[in-house]
Amino acid sequence: MALLLARTRTLAAQDIEVKHLLEKFVPVGDALERPAPVRPVLDKDGRSYTTGSRKTARAQCWLVKGDGHVYVNGVKLNEYFAERTDAEAVIRPFEAVDQLAQYNVWAIVQGGGPSGQASAIGVAVARGVAVHDPATEPVLKELGLTKIDTRQVERKKTGQPKARKKNAWVKR
Repeated sequence: MALLLARTRTLAAQDIEVKHLLEKFVPVGDALERPAPVRPVLDKDGRSYTTGSRKTARAQCWLVKGDGHVYVNGVKLNEYFAERTDAEAVIRPFEAVDQLAQYNVWAIVQGGGPSGQASAIGVAVARGVAVHDPATEPVLKELGLTKIDTRQVERKKTGQPKARKKNAWVKR
């Protein structure tokens, strides 16, 4: 379906008659052409604002040039995450591009557990590093650090002990 829409948009750009015909089916106030995606930029204070998510955790992250302080919900990184692997998930984007202790990070995270929150902050941090230094974006993308992992927990079904586990089948 998306391919068909893309094809009709290119046709509309080439032929004026096709464009006028397609405009009949576009809601009032909407444009036939898709607007260009808005890329995050640095604000006047040199901060980047990015978001990330994992499972049910959502993270907002501000990065600014600094000396490596990381705060999660107002608490230092090592105090907020008891597990070392969770803290490492937040720091991983800096290690991937050799920019450890070059940015200060303030993150607000809600929902989920510690692992999901750490992964959500890691995605937001990677995106923030890419905003500050666009040359690092290909490396971060190749490692999959800027992409949101959309997997969710599968729900438990009625009549079953768990989401996929079945009761033992008895012949008689």
